[in-house]
Amino acid sequence: MRWHELFEDLESQADAAERADGELEGAELLEAEQGRIPLVDRLRAVVGRTVSVGTADEHVTGVLEDLAPAYLVVATAQRDVLVPAAAVRWVQGAGRSALEGAGAEARLTLAHVLRGVAERERVVRVVTTARVVVGEIDRVGPDHVDVVENGDAVSIPFAAISSVAL
Repeated sequence: MRWHELFEDLESQADAAERADGELEGAELLEAEQGRIPLVDRLRAVVGRTVSVGTADEHVTGVLEDLAPAYLVVATAQRDVLVPAAAVRWVQGAGRSALEGAGAEARLTLAHVLRGVAERERVVRVVTTARVVVGEIDRVGPDHVDVVENGDAVSIPFAAISSVAL
């Protein structure tokens, strides 16, 4: 072996290591960037597609119709189901790509949506960690909803709601 052959070989190895470091840095940057993407942005990219959403009490499979940081709306064969974001335990079908949301949707809280349902006097099915309540929404507070079931109001804290179906 000659010196120049050794030097060429060492330079080739150094170039390969440098390229590998650059590729690793690129992969690390991509991983870090993906680590900052919220789930709601990934779900926004699959609106109109089938997803499964799990809560502590149930799982809902259907077409993701709408979403905001506070909730998801999944259309099943039987009904439209609103799942509070805080109740989501897992999601199957979230894409790898993401779309950022508009500012208006961020202002739509769970309370806003439930007040809209109350104004329309629709019968709802509220699944909670303790029971299922079926009736009309009577009032919506900052942290709870009152549903009239068989003439009696049942107050349900938002934190206990797994889903609200129309």
